[in-house]
Amino acid sequence: MDMPSGAPFLCCWRFFQGNLGRSQVGIQELPNLSFGSAGQFPDVYIIQEPYVPKGKAFGLLRKWRTVVSRTSKMLVSLRHPGMEILVRSTTDHVVAVDLGLGGDRITLVAFYFPPSQDQSLMVRELAGVYDSLRSQFVLLAGEANVRSLLWGPAVPDNRHHDEGGPFLDFIFSRNLQIWNDCVLADL
Repeated sequence: MDMPSGAPFLCCWRFFQGNLGRSQVGIQELPNLSFGSAGQFPDVYIIQEPYVPKGKAFGLLRKWRTVVSRTSKMLVSLRHPGMEILVRSTTDHVVAVDLGLGGDRITLVAFYFPPSQDQSLMVRELAGVYDSLRSQFVLLAGEANVRSLLWGPAVPDNRHHDEGGPFLDFIFSRNLQIWNDCVLADL
């Protein structure tokens, strides 16, 4: 499993990320979710607050490979049958997996910071996982429940207004790039 010399060709991988608010109906609809009229389904589902009764992923197809955080607050599920997965870490609010397809390899770190939790503790948990990975190509995807002009939303909402605080410190200290679709995030 050699690492590619350049960045993985992710434009062909389809990701869906969303917070389901522990909705049973929401998670049952994931197998039907498609992009556009061509019926292209996500390869990877990154779900915050999934409906996970008794620690078991509910409503997802059995052939999907699914990893759930210790507290069931975060779920990563692979629909693509040819995609490889290796679980690197699961904590209370973070799931880290290596994904591979063809010659492309990335590490996905998915996280969820509940708004009721101390953000400093959540960032320490994420940083501990991220710093332990030593991976060349890492995609962080999650919901930090903080706002910043760097990622939005531009409209007022109920998120803590600390301009990112410890989470921004984490991003800047590791020279990470922010990629967020603010149009969709505002919905």
